[in-house]
Amino acid sequence: MIIILIAILFYGRLFLKGIYYTIIDDREFRQAGVRIDFTRGTITVKGKSYPVGKVTGIRWEALTSSHKHGNSIAKTVTISLDDIVKPHHKILFISKGHAQKFMQRLAVALRKAGGPDFV
Repeated sequence: MIIILIAILFYGRLFLKGIYYTIIDDREFRQAGVRIDFTRGTITVKGKSYPVGKVTGIRWEALTSSHKHGNSIAKTVTISLDDIVKPHHKILFISKGHAQKFMQRLAVALRKAGGPDFV
């Protein structure tokens, strides 16, 4: 019973992070554990901050599914950074269409903070 509750909470959080927990204002963009500070020109991913100029790429991809129909709604967005220790940061979305929307918002936020243009 506890395992089922933990699974519901885990997948519920993954589903909701694409819908809720989005902050966009004049100072910052924040969604799915990623924060871009427009005034400082930084991106924070998984608790570590980098200048937005260190972002070298962003992309999304569908996770392959072993389901008999082969169609999965789970997607990851990968943020590539000029960092030798952790060059790629993956963010998982299980909500349909939210990975693409997040990536579009992220690209605009990076540009607004003085980073590269990925559009």
